[in-house]
Amino acid sequence: MTLLRIRLLDTDVIMCAINPKDQDHERGLYYLAMLAEKANYYLPSEVLLEADLELKAYGYTYKEEQITFEELAVKIPARKILPVTPAILAVAIEYQAKGISYFDSLIITRAKLSNAIVVTRDEVIASYVETVW
Repeated sequence: MTLLRIRLLDTDVIMCAINPKDQDHERGLYYLAMLAEKANYYLPSEVLLEADLELKAYGYTYKEEQITFEELAVKIPARKILPVTPAILAVAIEYQAKGISYFDSLIITRAKLSNAIVVTRDEVIASYVETVW
């Protein structure tokens, strides 16, 4: 039996999936659906926090944010959300010291610690770990 490597969804997936005008909307929806369908797909909890901050930055109203996360709650099984751990935070600081953004540093660290592939179109993350898009 071949074990499949873990695939971690980055914030790009969420943002593409919720924005029908994004050129990668269909791809975002596809990867989001994989959370429920494939055993090796997971969503780091930090992705939800970054998505929340991005929605606020894009000017979503409180009601729009609430509706968006209610819809995501139906599509994202809670058992597929990975918590941030102190070990991840400790190692991520090394990447932040190199100028990597806070959320990218968490995803990079998590991927390195678990030998995971990150589902993203983020070039910074791709320069540190294996990615697919």
